[in-house]
Amino acid sequence: MLPNAAVARTFADHLVLLGGIPADRVHANPPPGSATINDWIAAVDRGDVCELVDGTLVDRPMGFYESLLAVCIAKYISLASDNGRLGVTSGEQGFIRLGESQVRAPDVAFFLRANLPEGRLPSERVPAICPDIAVEILSSSNTMAEMAQKRKEYFQGGCRLVWMVDPGARNVAVYRSLHKVEIIGWDSYLVGGDILPEFRMLVSDLFNEVDGQ
Repeated sequence: MLPNAAVARTFADHLVLLGGIPADRVHANPPPGSATINDWIAAVDRGDVCELVDGTLVDRPMGFYESLLAVCIAKYISLASDNGRLGVTSGEQGFIRLGESQVRAPDVAFFLRANLPEGRLPSERVPAICPDIAVEILSSSNTMAEMAQKRKEYFQGGCRLVWMVDPGARNVAVYRSLHKVEIIGWDSYLVGGDILPEFRMLVSDLFNEVDGQ
């Protein structure tokens, strides 16, 4: 039987479906497309920092500088939420389940307590919840297609605000829906809107704080 042109057959095909990411971020075992949540748990227990994407284990790139930006944003989100009274803030290993074969971990995520099941944090290791605000810090190995797929999953899951921080350009792409985007530059404010009204930060202040200026 002839292969179907719409079905991935090679490792290169899977890289395309994953957004053209570098091959060294993709686990070969289990074979791409066949990994389960149990495979992901086993990988994390081994010390791997990876996501489960369409049945494929994919390493999460996070450099030291990107991590500092994430910590800074998380700190001010927590302060704006009345130190956690309004909601909880997770970091780069705050893994959540967005589908049967999707496990993601935004670099920073904010969950309103009012939107959590019964207002409480789930006890599961990988809860099936979606943040109200998701933050991704772009790294050099991230691709535009990969980040578009993440945004799609977040908004389909119920996320209301996605911030994509570009350390190279020193700006933030703010998505209020899948296709509604605004670029917040150096001298403009990043705001939490009606989700987190007290959050207001100059983009320049974010980078200057991390840079020690």
